Amino acid sequence: PNGYPPFLPASGAPSALAEAKALVERTPRDPAPLVAYGAALQADGDRPAAARAYADALALAPQDVDARVAQIVNGFDKDRPERAFGALGPIVRDNAGTPVPRFHLGMLLLWMGDRETARREFARVASEHSDAPLGQLAARLAEAPAAGATTAAP
Repeated sequence: PNGYPPFLPASGAPSALAEAKALVERTPRDPAPLVAYGAALQADGDRPAAARAYADALALAPQDVDARVAQIVNGFDKDRPERAFGALGPIVRDNAGTPVPRFHLGMLLLWMGDRETARREFARVASEHSDAPLGQLAARLAEAPAAGATTAAP
């Protein structure tokens, strides 16, 4: 795929930008709204502003898994993928209870053109988190035909 991979919050889709910004204003000390706001900014094409939102979330909660994964995905560079994969690998390993890290590992693999490995990661997310929105999206991505593997993503 061209461009940059999206960060998708645990809900499976970024909130509308205005809605996400309003939530941050109502709960400024909560990292989750900042991550949602960053995802909305990133979806809107503003990666620098998304990076600031993710950094603000990490300042509030340095170990927040979603904020850490969001920051990695937002900074992904196809010319230096080892940075993202090196940072994401330990988060995936240490956080099996949440679909966010492994789902985004699949997304980065998909962006690098490794569709079969991405499909296996999506299938695992789908199997382990079938009731979660990202698990359901992962199931669609795992089953997507190779030529249209990105068509199920929001």
